Amino acid sequence: MSEPTTAVLLRAAELTASGKPRQAIDLLRPLVAANPRHAEAWCRLAAAHLDLGEADHALDSAKRAM
Repeated sequence: MSEPTTAVLLRAAELTASGKPRQAIDLLRPLVAANPRHAEAWCRLAAAHLDLGEADHALDSAKRAM
């Protein structure tokens, strides 16, 4: 991944907050694939899914965060 993890997490949070959760999801998927134990990344992914109304995906991501 070319961007440091912190920068990716920050950008994903900004995208979700600005009403672009699909872009946040696209940004976070490679991060969680490369770092499957990164709880904060999974939480941000859950939040983006929730903003899209994808409750099942949000719950799955939240569970992975645990």
